[in-house]
Amino acid sequence: MKQIQHRRKYKSGKITIVNRGINRRPRIQIIQRKKVVPIVAKPEPIKITARIPLTQAEIKAREAKTELQQAAEFFGMKVGEPMSGYMNPLEQGHLVKYLIPIDFITTKRWYFYAESILRNKIVLPIPQIEFGEPSNDAKKNLKECIDYAASKGYFGSKAVELLMEWILWGFGDPIQEKPPEISDEINKFWYTKFNFGLMMQHPADYMAWMLGEYGHKGGPGWFATPLPVCQMISDITNNDTKPWQSVMDPCVGTGSMLLPASNKSLNLYGNDISTTMVKAAHINGWLFVPWLVKPFPKYLLDKLKEQEEGKNANK
Repeated sequence: MKQIQHRRKYKSGKITIVNRGINRRPRIQIIQRKKVVPIVAKPEPIKITARIPLTQAEIKAREAKTELQQAAEFFGMKVGEPMSGYMNPLEQGHLVKYLIPIDFITTKRWYFYAESILRNKIVLPIPQIEFGEPSNDAKKNLKECIDYAASKGYFGSKAVELLMEWILWGFGDPIQEKPPEISDEINKFWYTKFNFGLMMQHPADYMAWMLGEYGHKGGPGWFATPLPVCQMISDITNNDTKPWQSVMDPCVGTGSMLLPASNKSLNLYGNDISTTMVKAAHINGWLFVPWLVKPFPKYLLDKLKEQEEGKNANK
């Protein structure tokens, strides 16, 4: 009678134990596992090409590219070219994603503000801004936006008012509770054309220029104070102003007085009888003075006062 054998295998690492059946001693075999050889793609031959030297025109064009353009391209935004992701209606705050990176490579005011809030401590010094005359590139950009609205039936101050409302909606300002009532054509044109990076690159009171050029020109009760005069007044009145001390402009207009004062104070206030002027001042705040539209909490200003006065007392 043929003996029935039961074979069982127990694997443990590289050693296999074989049960050879009834009345037979188990046999131990050492089995080498197969090595896995990775499949490597055959490398392609390296192509060596001669570098063509740049022409003088190309060298000048590369050197002329501003830091703003280089950094904006790094963040996925090309200065002066259409922005992607258009939809109608545009969501509130859609411009903020461009505001933060552009601020970082220009004024660094929003970076300073965010760092202070996150650290729960105001980190001095205040980033200084030298305000000058509006740049021609920025004025041209604003003019194109206003002229396009005029071609669709919105003239002068009405076009300016709608553009300011559109900018405030884009920055997510709470005073602009709903998007401006404009056509899809104007909305899309402004989204692809408007470039506030040109204004942040050359800080100035662009709202005063725009209102003087297209709206309120010659109107009663409003005349823009030249920014150099505002700078001189601020230097005189705020010479000894501490960062936590408040600066108030009761007739704020476009915020021309508060712009140079922002180099001294983190506690700015203003009011005006005209809602148009308040909107203009808010836009200047979003561009250049974050604590004008988002005031620092009082406890942070008090903490800063205690720290600075404590340092002076220990001297």
